[in-house]
Amino acid sequence: MGATYKMPRSVRAPRGQDEVGNEPDDFRADAGATQAPTARPHCLDAAQEYARFGWTVFPGDLTDPKHKKSHKAGRFSRSGKRWGATRDSKQIARDFKKWPDVVCIPCGVDNNVFVLDADTKAGGHEFDGIGNLQALIDANGPLDTRMAQSPSGSLHYYFEYPEHGSVRDKTNIVPGVDIRGEGGHVVAPPSLKPGGGEYKWLNRKGIARAPQWLLDLVLDKEDDGARSPGDPSAPLDKIAEALDLLSNDARSEWQIILADGVIKEYRGWDGWNSLALAIFAATGGSDAGFKLFDKWCRKNTTKYNEKYTHFSWYTRYVRNPPTKGIGARTLFAVVDDEHPGWEAIWNEEHGEEDDDELDAAFARVRQTYEGA
Repeated sequence: MGATYKMPRSVRAPRGQDEVGNEPDDFRADAGATQAPTARPHCLDAAQEYARFGWTVFPGDLTDPKHKKSHKAGRFSRSGKRWGATRDSKQIARDFKKWPDVVCIPCGVDNNVFVLDADTKAGGHEFDGIGNLQALIDANGPLDTRMAQSPSGSLHYYFEYPEHGSVRDKTNIVPGVDIRGEGGHVVAPPSLKPGGGEYKWLNRKGIARAPQWLLDLVLDKEDDGARSPGDPSAPLDKIAEALDLLSNDARSEWQIILADGVIKEYRGWDGWNSLALAIFAATGGSDAGFKLFDKWCRKNTTKYNEKYTHFSWYTRYVRNPPTKGIGARTLFAVVDDEHPGWEAIWNEEHGEEDDDELDAAFARVRQTYEGA
């Protein structure tokens, strides 16, 4: 492997994280470059490098070139993310040992990246996307950013996701030029195309902010990025006490026991992100909620990232709000697992007691100490 490429300070790295609040490492310039023959799975090293940079990844399936997809499904994966995408190094190792040939990167706000994909007629596409894009460049200005090339000759321009507005997955913004944005993904180097050919990087530049002329072309006109906090679904002082009790350090793992006895676990960055979404929903995404969230995140002194914490609250979760079913109940159940009986006792002290709930809580406390 070659020397590490340090991202220029003027170009922000993706705001993803590989563990709880962990700031991403610098992206190696040769990640995804062709490697010497080795027994290691073909795309494993690149996938691990992308995850350290802050991107989630998944093993792609290019069997049908018109329908590029994942070998995994989010509902069957530990992370629960679409396509089974993850930053977890152990899961990545398992995935790419089983499916080694194609590494894909989800685009959008979570990975802080979108990709301009210009096709070439020489590769069998209908339009000369490269020529049409070049006409735009000639008229408006250069696109100075990290670039990759597909085996068919298509060009991929990687850009930082904008702070305001949304870039959604779209086809033919001009003939032969597609956008890989929110809801889409890109096949990354050194993926192998069935039948021959490899995706490769064309330069070692950092991932730049898109010029304004390109943003004017790709931003979703129906989304002005306006933020409208909702109402808290639980008392803020109750949420504050829950977060004071809830652990958060480099080794934290959380869980809840569902009604059917199944244990739902929250681990690593994915676990942190799930709890963050629960806090966001519980507090209505308010400024007061952010103060509680930030205080909880700061418990993890080795992994805390102030900019990413702020970005997650005011940008990521606004654009991609929590799904129905995650919120205050999720948060309180996790805290109650760490501190049995906490919620029922809090409810009693604040005039919200439920006798049956309280009795059950004290039973759990007795069981905990008797089993110790």
